[in-house]
Amino acid sequence: MQLSYNKIIKKATVSENDALHLQLRKEFAKEAARESADAEVQKILSATREKAAQILEQADEKAKQITEKAQQMYEGAHQEGFEKGYREGYDKAYRDAREKVDAEAINVRNSAWEMLRSAEAERKITLSEIEEEVLALSVQIAEKLVAKQLDIDRETVLSIVQEAVLLLSDRDSFIIVANPADVEIIRQNKHMFMKFLTEAAGLKIIGDPDIDPGGCRVKTERGQIDSTLESRWQILLQSLHAQAGDEDE
Repeated sequence: MQLSYNKIIKKATVSENDALHLQLRKEFAKEAARESADAEVQKILSATREKAAQILEQADEKAKQITEKAQQMYEGAHQEGFEKGYREGYDKAYRDAREKVDAEAINVRNSAWEMLRSAEAERKITLSEIEEEVLALSVQIAEKLVAKQLDIDRETVLSIVQEAVLLLSDRDSFIIVANPADVEIIRQNKHMFMKFLTEAAGLKIIGDPDIDPGGCRVKTERGQIDSTLESRWQILLQSLHAQAGDEDE
């Protein structure tokens, strides 16, 4: 009985140990499985993170490309619009400026012509005044020179009388009117005039103090010749005026 009891105890002890070992093995197996599962999970998580990072990187790159393309399209459209607007604005500004310049040029040209016409009119007035003064001065100088010449050469009046007589040489009756100071020298040299007259022509010489020395009037039955110095100066002055007028034109 004692033996059997010991066997039973031993058997029971063995059974308990086996159960403990079995339990431990199960626990180890669970732990190993858990660790293996954790490792697998970590591996999956790591791969997932890498994949997610790649996806995010690709998404960022794609977004960057889309953004850059959109920016390029915007800049292109903006530049095209700017260039179009610039060209349109430039053309309009050019047209406006050209119209303004043309209008100003017309105004300047009209003003220049007006100034030119005014200056020309002023020039003519000034020249006319100067010419009058010059002519008057010239006549005065000529008168003084002639008077001086007459004082020096009293026979100068003879050529004046002869010239007047020649213009009326076909007349029959002559009256020579001269300054009393010239009457004597004319009478002394009347043969100078008679040779140009007809044989039947008559000649008379009289004095007139209203006639300046050096001049004369020759009267006939059909008119007269005024060869006084005053008359000759007037003719000379008119001639000078006419020449001055021709030069102005």
